[in-house]
Amino acid sequence: MEAGRGAAADLAACHRANLDRAVEDLDDDTLEAVVAALVSARRILVCATGSAVVPGMILVRLLRHTGLRGELVDGSGVDRVIALRDVAAGDDVVVIGLWLAFDEQVRALAMAHGKGATTVAVVGSPASPLGRLADYTILAPAQGTNLPMSVVATVAVVEMVVSQVAARSPGFAAEIEADLHDRYVREGLLAPAFPPRRPKRTNERTSKEVAIER
Repeated sequence: MEAGRGAAADLAACHRANLDRAVEDLDDDTLEAVVAALVSARRILVCATGSAVVPGMILVRLLRHTGLRGELVDGSGVDRVIALRDVAAGDDVVVIGLWLAFDEQVRALAMAHGKGATTVAVVGSPASPLGRLADYTILAPAQGTNLPMSVVATVAVVEMVVSQVAARSPGFAAEIEADLHDRYVREGLLAPAFPPRRPKRTNERTSKEVAIER
């Protein structure tokens, strides 16, 4: 087997194992409780730091497609304190962690929980201390191969949760998508289905010209 194909197969196997474990661990009651909390929340704050900011951004963006507005919060230091200063009962604070849990994430959960907010932790390891602090915990294994961690299962879990939010009001979600599509068209944001052929540069020779020279 070629080296490149072997590496791809190893990575795919790692992703499948992470995804399978996430699906096995997530029970329907927890998923429904998290979805219900998001739908009824006064505010949704998504707290992430480091590489976990990427799935955090995806969560905030996907929520907009369901009519919910999330706010991405920097989980570190002064920004965390300012963002969480006025959280209260009725707010949701989602903290996303990968393979390692950082102290700032623990502090964010503790602060939010102490103020009465509903807390959700998406964790990359079943041993993560974040899971012991949150009201609801979703495991998204972040085991990597050549890299120390993977965000594939984390992104999949985020999409799974928001998909269930959309499933509660499929007609409303469809209206949002239709409205967005119309706006994309009006703003000229969509690429044409059949883009014009790329013009040949003046110093660029075609494969036919090169073959003739040979």
